Order: sequence, then structure tokens, then C-alpha cells
Amino acid sequence: VDRPRMVTAGVPGQSVLTDDDLAQSLALGGRLSGLLQAYENAVTSAPLASSLCLAIDPDLLQTVGAMSQGYQVRGRGTGKGQDEAELWLGQLRRLASGHCVIATPYADADLVSLSRAKLGDMTKLALSGASVVQQVLDVQPLPGVVWPQDGVVDQRTVADLTTAGVKSLVLDPSGLTDVTGTQPVRVDGSSPATAVRIDSLVSEALRGGTDQPQALGGVTTPSQSKAVSVQNALAVLVFRAGFQDAGQNVVIAPPRRWNAPAGEMNLFVETLKTLYASQYAAPAGLDALVATGLPGQHGKVSYPVETNSKEIPESITSDVASSWAAVQGMFEAMTPEDSNRTQPADLIHPLRFGLLRSVSSAWRGNEGAARAAVSTSRDEVEKLQSQVTVTEPNSPILLGSGDSPILVNIKNKLDVRVNVRLVMADTPGIRPKPLADQVLPANGDRLLPVPVSVLRSGRFSVNVQLTTPGGVHLGDTARVEVSSSAYGTITVVITASGAIALVLLSARRIYRRVKASREAESATPEMTSEVPEDVSDVAPEKSSTS
Repeated sequence: VDRPRMVTAGVPGQSVLTDDDLAQSLALGGRLSGLLQAYENAVTSAPLASSLCLAIDPDLLQTVGAMSQGYQVRGRGTGKGQDEAELWLGQLRRLASGHCVIATPYADADLVSLSRAKLGDMTKLALSGASVVQQVLDVQPLPGVVWPQDGVVDQRTVADLTTAGVKSLVLDPSGLTDVTGTQPVRVDGSSPATAVRIDSLVSEALRGGTDQPQALGGVTTPSQSKAVSVQNALAVLVFRAGFQDAGQNVVIAPPRRWNAPAGEMNLFVETLKTLYASQYAAPAGLDALVATGLPGQHGKVSYPVETNSKEIPESITSDVASSWAAVQGMFEAMTPEDSNRTQPADLIHPLRFGLLRSVSSAWRGNEGAARAAVSTSRDEVEKLQSQVTVTEPNSPILLGSGDSPILVNIKNKLDVRVNVRLVMADTPGIRPKPLADQVLPANGDRLLPVPVSVLRSGRFSVNVQLTTPGGVHLGDTARVEVSSSAYGTITVVITASGAIALVLLSARRIYRRVKASREAESATPEMTSEVPEDVSDVAPEKSSTS
């Protein structure tokens, strides 16, 4: 088990890692190299080999497999550990063949944190790593066996695990109550499961004790100051074998990222061989303990309070949940172009595994590292989203009428078909009309006429966005400039109403003038009849006056 380092898993030579420290760990003298050497020394002894079980992180296998085919280091060019990775992986394949193997959760994911965040689908994906181990190493891991971080889980996590098909758990005694002895016990979730109990005294000694800091995830070289921890564990083991009652099980679980010196690990192995040869102890394989059927003794799961502070915090799991929802939404919107080409799962599975790396138990107690891992996985999700987008036109779009459509260019750079929905933001002066979802062909684009109603003339900036039918945003928002010289419906109605009013007012005025003219004409004869018909009587009088 290491810490997650993969950024993207691509074609040979194109996979990207966060750093190149793993090359040092795989090389001779490195931590992972020393672990494998100690394991090789152990499996050369038949009695000891039967009591050993190799715990492997599927994410580590995929990462080393990518390195063995050539890889890149983010910001630093080509990685330098290809030969070391190929040698280590080949040695692991050889040594694991025919021996007991269990798969840890993928990327050693924090199962309790996933359960608290109600990310059941991610829990199931974390447990699917056994298929990765089988594919890479060509060995069948023990089915349905889970060794959770610190050997403790809460009741909700047990229910989620048993729902996902887990049959056996390797637990620390601190995570169980109401049990006696050292035999496996039965715990209840959504269905019963077998709990194999770790010998906490020996295992804790290998960790260095609770008063000593544990090694950070991803240590590349063995620590030369841990010898005392192995010696303490040997002392406890010899005490168990020589001075306690016979018939007890001693299940030893070293630290997940064990970094004891190779010489000390070999000494531990040699002491075990001596105990077997002297018949102070007998090998008892983990596979035998989990294959005995459901035990008669019941136990209750108890989650230690102090473990809460070590979990991946809710602020991290909420970000992961948001990205997971986006990934699932994109997957639902994708369909293959044909059966022989890229499948949606080929694009989505790497993103899902990347999100699991964000909740690795390696980040427990280190929120900064967890947040950096979340940022890395979210960048990969956004990179896929950006492959389906709206492109901005080079010049404004001219609309000739009030119901002319806006032409929008949408593009899909993925190797699968994508079902998309075009969303136009509210814009004063433009009212979008309903538009059916569109299917974009793989590596294709389409000029899409978007029906609108123009309410007035002028120039508008319209924001256009693509989403999946489920509402997951795709690509960037495009700003489309639209210019319209056409009158919208309201403008036409107002203009027509004004014209009608003008005609009516003009007609009313004309009517009044005509009416007044006719009244004036009818009044003229009456005024004439009042004038004397003979004006000759007046004239003489005026004349005489003169």
C-alpha cells in the first residue's frame, strides 16, 4: 500500500503521476522493494507461507503497471522509474502466484467517510478492486474480505459493506464489544458477516506504539529508527507463543504503509520460522479463518470516538459527492457510437477511480493533502466536461425578423455520442422558445437553430450553456452577440395601435371640419333674406342730405 499518485491513466507513455517518488520506493533499497524482499524470504518456508496473506492496494498495482509502460510526471516531463516498476511488478506476480492475497479498498479508500457521506456507489467501486488485482497479478484474491483502515468501522459502514457483498471483515478488537476469546465472531449488518480479530498487542507494537507518530503515507525509503518497534512486536509474539494457553489465534496486521528496515522485517520472519519449527506456534491461514462459516459467537461493532478525528472531513467528502454526481450525469448522457469504438465507461471509470483517490485513508489527518487530491480529480472531471461545449461566433448574429432563430454552433470532441440540452439565459428583449434535447455525434459539431421571439429591435448579449438532460454543465458559457432591426410582436402591436389611433384622430378632425363647413353653407341663405330687396328708398335720402 502506498499513497495515490496517479493523475491520469492514458495510453502507454502518456499516464501522468503527481511526482516521481514511487520510482525510489520501487528501486533496490526502497520501502516497497524491501517489503517484497521480506515477503520473498517468508514464502520460501512452507509452514510460514501458508500463514501469510498479501494485502495489496489495486490503485498501487495500476500505478506501477502504468509506470512500467512509460509515464509522465506532472510539470517535470518523462518519469525515470519505468525499469524499476517493470522489475518490481514482475517479481510481485511471481511471488503472489499460488498464495493468499486480499485486496484493500481501491486507493485504500476511507470506507467510514464514504458511508457517512452516503456515497454507497463509491463504496461498491472501492470494493471492486479485487478484479484489478486478479487482472494484473493473475491471482484470485479472497472473495468478500475487507480490511478497513485501523481495523474499525461503524454500524452504518458494516451495513453498506454487507449490502455490497462483503462476507468477512478483519477488525481490531477495539472495534468490537461483547466478545471473548480470539476466535472469529459474527457481526450483523444488512446480512451477517464474519469478523476476524487482529491481535492488537503485536500489531500495535509493529506500528511503534500509540505514543510514536506513524509514518506518513507514501514513504519511499525504510525508516532506520523503527527497529525497536519490530523488537517489541517479537517480544510480544514470543510471549503469546510460549506463555499463553494453546488454541489462541494471533492475527498480525502490520501498518498499512510499513516502513521498517528490511533487516528488521527479515528478523521478524526468521523468528516466526523458529516458533513454527519449535512447535510453539502453528500456521493458521487467513483463508481458513474466513472459510469456516458464520461463527456462533456474536459481536457488536463499536466505533472508537478518537477515530472520528482521523476521518476524511465532511468538507472533502461533500466536494467529492458533487463531482461524483457530475460524473454520473455525464455517463447517463453518453452512448457509444458503435460497439467497436470507445465506450462511455472507458471515459468515466478513470474519473471515478480518481475521485476514490481523493478519499484515500493516506490523507487521514492531513486535510491539505486531501484537498489537493480533490482538486486534482475535479480538474480531470472538468477537463472531460469541457470537451462538449458551445463555440462563440466571430461576429454578431443578425436577425431579419421577430421570429428568426439564433444559430448556435455546438461541438463534441469526445469519442462517444452525447445527449445535450441547450440553456439560454434570460435576456431582456429576447424570449427563448422550447427546444428539444439534441444528440451530438462523436467528434462532431452541429449548427443549431434556437427558436426565439424578439420583443424589440437592438443589440443583445445572450449567454448560452450546454448541459446534460440531468442538468450537469458542459463546457463554458458562450456569449452570443445578437443584432435585430426587426420589430418584435409587442412593438408591431404598439406601432399598429398608434397608426390606427392616428387614423381615427385624423378622421375625427376631418369629419368635424366637413361638418362645420356644411353648417356654414346651410346658414348663408338666411342671412341674405334679411337684407332689403329695394335699396332705392335709402339712396335719395342720402343724396338730399348731401
